[in-house]
Amino acid sequence: TKDTFKLVALAGAVLMLVFLFLSWTSITFNGTTGTKMGLATWYGIFALIMTLGAIVGILYNHNTLTFSCAVLAVVFGIIGMCSIPDMTVAGTTFTSDQIKAAIKVNREAGKAVEVSHLGAILFTVASVVTAAGAYLKITKK
Repeated sequence: TKDTFKLVALAGAVLMLVFLFLSWTSITFNGTTGTKMGLATWYGIFALIMTLGAIVGILYNHNTLTFSCAVLAVVFGIIGMCSIPDMTVAGTTFTSDQIKAAIKVNREAGKAVEVSHLGAILFTVASVVTAAGAYLKITKK
């Protein structure tokens, strides 16, 4: 029913909001870990705006707004999954290019390098759920 689809969209949007506060990028090499929260990046800020837009759309039964914002949020989530942002590791700030170079050097030396985008992945999945709920609500009259 339409109410079920609304609940699916709302649950997805609430999870989108929660996942913005997780680490979207985490890199560990040489025993040191650097992390960057979703909201600490430009694409995370845009993702927040799209999340709030989706929630407003749900609350005011504006399904097209919810769907549009959720689809755009998916795009920002994908950007987050593909990005290595500037970050501070052990008190030193490194640029994205420096981090990529360090990853390359460590991998070539056979050292373990862990790169995780868990927050961005979870945000993207929640955005897809929100978009699906809104889409089903639009099409199932």
